[in-house]
Amino acid sequence: MSRISRIAALASAFACIALPHAAQSAGPPALDPPMAKNAFYVELGGNGIFYSVNFDRLLTPHVAARAGLMFFRAEDEVSNSVAVVVAPVVVSYLFGEGNSHFEAGLGAGLATASIDDVDWDEDFGQTVYGTGVLGYRYQPKTGGVVFRAGLTPVFTSNDFAPWVGVSVGYAF
Repeated sequence: MSRISRIAALASAFACIALPHAAQSAGPPALDPPMAKNAFYVELGGNGIFYSVNFDRLLTPHVAARAGLMFFRAEDEVSNSVAVVVAPVVVSYLFGEGNSHFEAGLGAGLATASIDDVDWDEDFGQTVYGTGVLGYRYQPKTGGVVFRAGLTPVFTSNDFAPWVGVSVGYAF
C-alpha cells in the first residue's frame, strides 16, 4: 500500500468516527446550545513542529482559525546558542455535530532561527512553510477539555514531511 493510500485510508477512518450517525426521533428537534467559541491548548508535534501553545476561535459553527507559538533555545558547552521561534496559523473546517468532529484544514507557519557562535557574528534565517491538519477533534459544546489528534503534514516547494500532532486544552 502506498503512502498516499495509507493517508487516504486513515483520513476516511477518522471521517467515519467523527461524522454523526442518523437517528430517528419523534417530535420537533431540540435546540442545541452553540459550541464554545474559544479554545486554548498545547500541541505536541503538530503544526508547530516540536510543540506549540495555541489559541483557537470558531468563526462559524464549522470554521475554526488558530494561531500558535513555539520557542526553543539551546546552548552548547562553549556558549554557542541557537534560538528557534515557530508561529503556525491554520484555518480548519469541522465536520460533524455534537462533541466529536473530523477536522480538515490548511495553513502556514513562519519559522525563525538565530545562531550565535562565539567565532562568528550572529546568524539569522527565516522561512515560511505550508501545513495542514486531518484529524479527530473532541470539543464539548458547552466548553471543557479539548482533545485533538491527527496528521499535520509540513511542506515547502521542495519537501514534504508527514507529521502528527496531539493536543490537549480547554474550550470556553
